Amino acid sequence: MESSYPSSDTANVGNRNGEGMVDRLASTAHSAVDRVAATAGPALDRMRETAQHTADSLHSRVGNMGEMQTRAMTTARDYVRERPITSIALAMLAGMVIARWMR
Repeated sequence: MESSYPSSDTANVGNRNGEGMVDRLASTAHSAVDRVAATAGPALDRMRETAQHTADSLHSRVGNMGEMQTRAMTTARDYVRERPITSIALAMLAGMVIARWMR
């Protein structure tokens, strides 16, 4: 009487074919990961360099803005000391303009 189940020889052949397919899939996946890693590494390095350059640039600009603020304050202070009446008149005019805008 023949059984409807595969014989042990047939099961072993199917098992070996399955193992071969798993090995091929693993090899393909490994190759894909290697390609992605080879591409991602330089891209990450470029991103790091760009971020560092941007941070350095911003740091430099913040320093420049501090210097500009100091110069502006010094200029304004000198102007008020040299022309106090004109400074008061300009401040009053600015206040009137702002008050009109606020209506």
